[in-house]
Amino acid sequence: MIFDYLQFWFAANNEHGTHSPFVFNLLTRGLYPSDRRWKGQSRKQQFIDRLIVYFEPQHIAVLDKQTVKAKAAQEMVVFQRESTTPYDCLIFNGTTAANWPSIATVIPHLHNDSLWIIDRRRKEASIEKYWQEVVASEEMIVTLDFYYFGVAFKRKEQLKQHFELRLQPDRVFRLLRV
Repeated sequence: MIFDYLQFWFAANNEHGTHSPFVFNLLTRGLYPSDRRWKGQSRKQQFIDRLIVYFEPQHIAVLDKQTVKAKAAQEMVVFQRESTTPYDCLIFNGTTAANWPSIATVIPHLHNDSLWIIDRRRKEASIEKYWQEVVASEEMIVTLDFYYFGVAFKRKEQLKQHFELRLQPDRVFRLLRV
């Protein structure tokens, strides 16, 4: 697993290697800034909270509400396949993707500005396979791979792009900022 992470880290970019204004703004305004709210939490712990604060979704659905440790967990509902209301944010988490709904089932529940977060911290084979199917899906235009998390967007106004990004900015660039 350490070798996989190092391989990912050397291939991944931060805000300086991103040529999409949408992704650049997400990194520089949402995920990378220092803020007192996040003090004492690791980047992995604060990742979902930062995304929710940045995008301000109104309708958040999760697969397993008990395993989500986000601050907005009390506002989340459990994903319902029969729901007619599109979700602003979907969070898929768990130990395996065996019981997760198919991508074709999920996509009708997303609108153009929805974000879909896939918690991949367990590095379980079925979850990684599911994530690769999301990346390959023609419906999901922008996909962001943060190694421990995958984030996908429908964004019809953009060309299909996949980014491998680091959870935190490089310390070297942080030192060079004036």
